[in-house]
Amino acid sequence: TQFLGTYSGLTTGIGQSIAANALTTGTAFIIPHTTSVIASGGSLLRLSSTSVDTSTTTGTLLDLSSSGSTAGTIALITNNTAAFTGITQSISNTGQTTGTGLSITGGGANLAAGGELVDLVMGAATAGNGINVTTTGAYAGTGLAILTADTATSGTLQLITGDGLTTGKGLVINSTSVALAAGELLNVD
Repeated sequence: TQFLGTYSGLTTGIGQSIAANALTTGTAFIIPHTTSVIASGGSLLRLSSTSVDTSTTTGTLLDLSSSGSTAGTIALITNNTAAFTGITQSISNTGQTTGTGLSITGGGANLAAGGELVDLVMGAATAGNGINVTTTGAYAGTGLAILTADTATSGTLQLITGDGLTTGKGLVINSTSVALAAGELLNVD
């Protein structure tokens, strides 16, 4: 261990603080890694907790906050490796029951035209999927994907465009089930 900070009795204070109020193009804290291969079990940064953590606001393992930024990027993950076949970001939530794996709260009435909570840009891709939702169980829930806008009176709730389509398909609903009886592949009510 090259550096060890132990704060076993700390309850409400700060264990370690870096103040860099005049920072513009510099870096307050950096961990460079250039040569060795990080194998399974290795990490440049690891935050772990075995406590029964219940906070839903700032009492979290990682808290990123920006209250003055009106543009720019708050958190950036960059992977420019050619022919990359791994996973850029992974969330493992295998103990989930009724919780939420990923929650994004938008600006509500402040969200203007052009604003997006999720923007998936595939560039000039000619294959692959923009989003893939899969379950291997005998699913009996209310919908693998749900779009709700019950108070909407105008506008478009879902839009599919394919201006260059020639022999392809705009929407495919497929089932190989031989037991489909009272079920429906499409129900417009």
